[in-house]
Amino acid sequence: MKSTLAIVGFMVVFVVGCSAPIDDRATALCECYRELHIIDPNEDFELMNMVADSCKALHISILDELSDNPDEKAKFDAAYDYCQNEK
Repeated sequence: MKSTLAIVGFMVVFVVGCSAPIDDRATALCECYRELHIIDPNEDFELMNMVADSCKALHISILDELSDNPDEKAKFDAAYDYCQNEK
């Protein structure tokens, strides 16, 4: 019984400790930049510029929103860094 509790406890700590940082704003920003990188500038330069402007505006909006909340900004930064480096 004790060994079962120990295994379950270890699994909970492992899953919680190894989970990716999540922030909806970071996810939205990463998705925006992923979409931008899919666009071929030789085929649709205007669309590429529009999406780039949208991503930039979103990023600025997020930073403005988080400017007075360092804890939330740190969570966003961690999640954004994680999603930028996902393979």
